[in-house]
Amino acid sequence: MNHKQLQTNVLIWKEYKNINGKTFVDGSIKEFAINCKKGITVFSTGAPSLELPEQTTEWQYASGYVMRRDETGINLTIVLYSRKTNKTAKICCVENEWSDWAIDVKNSDLTPSNIIVKNITLDNFYCELRYFTMNNVCYVSIDGLYNSVTIGEVILGTDFPKPLTGVFQPMVNDNSGDCVGIVFISSNSDTLKYRARKVVSSGKGYISFSYVISK
Repeated sequence: MNHKQLQTNVLIWKEYKNINGKTFVDGSIKEFAINCKKGITVFSTGAPSLELPEQTTEWQYASGYVMRRDETGINLTIVLYSRKTNKTAKICCVENEWSDWAIDVKNSDLTPSNIIVKNITLDNFYCELRYFTMNNVCYVSIDGLYNSVTIGEVILGTDFPKPLTGVFQPMVNDNSGDCVGIVFISSNSDTLKYRARKVVSSGKGYISFSYVISK
């Protein structure tokens, strides 16, 4: 691609201009893209532009570019970077047929939340539970689980981030190596539970796991 193919355009409501002074009087972002020349055209949006991914300020004041393959056929791609968010959106036109907008959310927050510690003590039952979230993932560890009688299900917490899919993890006794129970949280539930399978006469249980948080 040479410098002549690289153009810079500014897209505003009801008026589109490029460096050559050509004007498109239309509120349609698709019409604007169709009138772009072959190559790459950089632009920004203004409110209330039409046919955006969503009619919100993050897209009404966005920046992006049009990539057009040829001068005659309508084969192009529009890419938008939203305002003050980590979203991008893409729409394609192949032989005059438009796709739907595809919105991609890039979660770049790698700062962990505060670690929440819970000491759970019931009759003949004890464990220490820790969890935190980071980058849309919840990390859980359970230490020193002791269960001297068969007690069925125990609720370990009711304020957990909801998982995208159900999570079921075996609790292993550090002394015998046996699976003494199941730790689980169902899809879109905020309740973490323990279901006892065996009485723990000696040793304790330990487990750690993670899951994707439902949005």
